[in-house]
Amino acid sequence: MFYGDIVAILDTGEIVSIEMYKNEFSKEEYLKSASYLSRLFGNQLKKGDTYINAKKVYSINFIFGNYSKENKEIVNDYGFIRKVSNPNLNNEFINLYLVRLDLISKMVYNVNENKLVKWGKFMIAENMNNMEQIGKDDKAMEQSIEYVQNFLKDNGTTFQDRLTYEKNKGRDEGREEQALVTARNMINKGYSVEEIMSLVDLSKEEIEALK
Repeated sequence: MFYGDIVAILDTGEIVSIEMYKNEFSKEEYLKSASYLSRLFGNQLKKGDTYINAKKVYSINFIFGNYSKENKEIVNDYGFIRKVSNPNLNNEFINLYLVRLDLISKMVYNVNENKLVKWGKFMIAENMNNMEQIGKDDKAMEQSIEYVQNFLKDNGTTFQDRLTYEKNKGRDEGREEQALVTARNMINKGYSVEEIMSLVDLSKEEIEALK
């Protein structure tokens, strides 16, 4: 049906998709998420089925940023509503939740804080000691830490090494994207491939592919 970060089908037949966005949540990410939701909803049905029989679909997106300056709360709830015959708020069949991790990261740590905030801080912990502090005496979090440690051990790395790798990878991807934007702009202004290669760290094939 669909591949996401996590997709679960409940006993009721309803579908829950969980997505994690490490970059700023922009219009592109919003459209991507809305597309996933629509596909999940439609793919429940076989040819000839009526859409009214499709089960609800929920998407929980953990994000950084304030898309369109609208999602100002820690949890922002959006719904797609059937307005044809009965436009009421209880008629939502697709729900999109945006959980702002950037707001959670600014909150002062409190051992008594609610479960959602605690898990949010657990997810964005900067090191294993921080994770262990937040997850102390919480069975699910302690199991998560154990799983992460075993996974990293099996792959011959550590939590901190993996964090460093992901941060460097993100910076490299950002530099590559900027190089492509610059090269595309230079092409539009009439620069030759050789001139672009002398100024931008891209191969001839990569530049040619942008034309």
